[in-house]
Amino acid sequence: MSQPAIQRAAIVGSGMLGATIVHLSVTAGMSVVVKVRAAEGAVDRARAALQSSLGREAKAGRLTPAEAQAAPACARFTTDFADLAACDIVLEVIPELPDVKEAAFREIAAVVSRQCVIASSTSAISIAALAACVPAPERVVGMHYFWPAYRRRLVEIAPHSGTSPAALRTAQAFAGAQHIRHIVTRDLPGFLTTRIFAALLSEAIYAAGQGASFDEIDRAMVAYGWQMGPFRLLDTISVDTMAKVYASLRALLGERGAALDVVTQLVAAGQLGRKSGAGFYRYDSDPPVPNPVALGLLPAQPRPAPAPEELAHRITAMLVHEAAHCLAEGVVAGWPDVDVGASEGLAFPPSLGSVSQYVRALGWQNFIDSLRGWEALYGSRFAATWLGRVPEPRA
Repeated sequence: MSQPAIQRAAIVGSGMLGATIVHLSVTAGMSVVVKVRAAEGAVDRARAALQSSLGREAKAGRLTPAEAQAAPACARFTTDFADLAACDIVLEVIPELPDVKEAAFREIAAVVSRQCVIASSTSAISIAALAACVPAPERVVGMHYFWPAYRRRLVEIAPHSGTSPAALRTAQAFAGAQHIRHIVTRDLPGFLTTRIFAALLSEAIYAAGQGASFDEIDRAMVAYGWQMGPFRLLDTISVDTMAKVYASLRALLGERGAALDVVTQLVAAGQLGRKSGAGFYRYDSDPPVPNPVALGLLPAQPRPAPAPEELAHRITAMLVHEAAHCLAEGVVAGWPDVDVGASEGLAFPPSLGSVSQYVRALGWQNFIDSLRGWEALYGSRFAATWLGRVPEPRA
């Protein structure tokens, strides 16, 4: 069945992520209504932020000057929900707070038609719970983008159990109009990418508990092909953001994510990452140094720590291990979706190929044997309970 044409779309929220989705949309030639908060100067600030990001992309050669100049005309900024009335799809991109998102959903539903698809950018809040807030819950779907959306060209589309086929097709058409890839996931916390990356981050914290320094682990992961080490990344995205995500994932991840309790404790101590001056590192010196508060919270683990390359391999393998758990639970349809999600959404190291290529290079049995060896050393978080339900990735 062909996908519907998107005649009119809206984005509610122009913060850190929302602004990049607006950028993505207008550079794809889409006309979008952008609902910003009703505050003095909010429209001017949102418009200026768009022009600034377009200018940076043009300066870097990723847009032509003509494209950067023409794109802002595709965005209509407003503070009034009523301006969304004629939309085919409205995407909510506001902070990850259930009460705030539910209130926004009610405001949107009050002005749009019952046929208008209402999508949420959340990766941590139940789509079914958001759908229950509005009439015609079958038109609600999750659409989780990645920051910055105009470079991480992927969206996870998460229908809840009652989402209609028509709403799913509209969400897919919206992604197509933005010229980005999509994968369809189950409505479970973290969908695919946030969940598998949380497991990787937790394993990095476990490794630090073995005595490896934050900087040693960060450098090992970059040498392995990752764009940024896990501790610098956590401090950059902000520790409190990860703590909110982990709160929704704790039950699903169990021991595989338990080391992320450290981020919850750091938030309680006011250590929020770079933005507060300290997280896993302290930023009152150059270069940053390990934060003694974070060091004091690390979970005790068997020592000594393995060599850096082995650490990077084990931390990366935890992402693959969690992906196998996701496949066993039907979060996505197969390894190809894992490959797209990890490569496009998480910048899985190109030098390692896709996740499937990485596993095939290791050898399926070797990968399973590694998990069993780590299980013997470190416990149940490495137990391959998905064996027999997850096929070997094929070329």
